[in-house]
Amino acid sequence: MADGRAMIMLSLPAVETMVTAVRVGFPHTSHPCRAALPGWVETNGYEFAGNGRELFIVPPTPGREQETVMEIQYPVRRVEAAPALLN
Repeated sequence: MADGRAMIMLSLPAVETMVTAVRVGFPHTSHPCRAALPGWVETNGYEFAGNGRELFIVPPTPGREQETVMEIQYPVRRVEAAPALLN
């Protein structure tokens, strides 16, 4: 990078099922997008199964940060149905 910082590439472990959201805009304004994910997870019978991660599809560029495209990812798994209680 022009400012002397280096970007490194890492391989992340595979995840069987993820809940994801893609957003455009300033990286520091991702909170509303993140806040929508738990509702979807619960409504659709999943639970979070690990730490989230971010993938920059279009990395932030100085002076054009509003054009950043980011994918937010969280591993999820299906919630096991609770056994019916006997009366």
